[in-house]
Amino acid sequence: MKSKTDLLFMLFSQPRQAMKLILDEPPLGFILIIFLLALANWHIAAAVSYQPGFHALAMYFTFGFFVKIVGILIALLVLVSLIHFLADLMGSTASAGGLYLLFMASLAPFILTSPAVLLSATAYTITFFFLLAWVLVIQVAAVQVLYRISSGQALFLYVLPYVLFIALVPLYLVINLVVTLVTLI
Repeated sequence: MKSKTDLLFMLFSQPRQAMKLILDEPPLGFILIIFLLALANWHIAAAVSYQPGFHALAMYFTFGFFVKIVGILIALLVLVSLIHFLADLMGSTASAGGLYLLFMASLAPFILTSPAVLLSATAYTITFFFLLAWVLVIQVAAVQVLYRISSGQALFLYVLPYVLFIALVPLYLVINLVVTLVTLI
């Protein structure tokens, strides 16, 4: 196993090889530290760039950070569950826990959000969307590495839960509207 520093740099420079190392010997504590550090940097950068005053900063840093951690963990859990379910339908035998671990590690680029906020709000916004795209590419690569499928299949598996969500929300709203209208009659 490579050192933790090498693994962190590999997540930035060679994510596929880093993911294979993570899957071989999962460094759970190190991945948790990367996850928390990435979210902390993202949270601090968001607070500095969007908070006009400092009157509610203590509440934002404590409660807001906790809510962000729980929200991201739940969102990752739902996304990993849907992707793993779809991969299972395709005949995969990989573990959902491995995908969850890789998705947590894929947030490592957000460590760079705090330095970007020092430049300007525009530079922070551009950097944030660049890092978000980078995270999405790393997550698609994680799907590809874990399930040993092609890039196209990995992209399909990654995008399908979002497409289903976008399609099901309006359907849910229409069904609720119809049910409400029927009960009023």
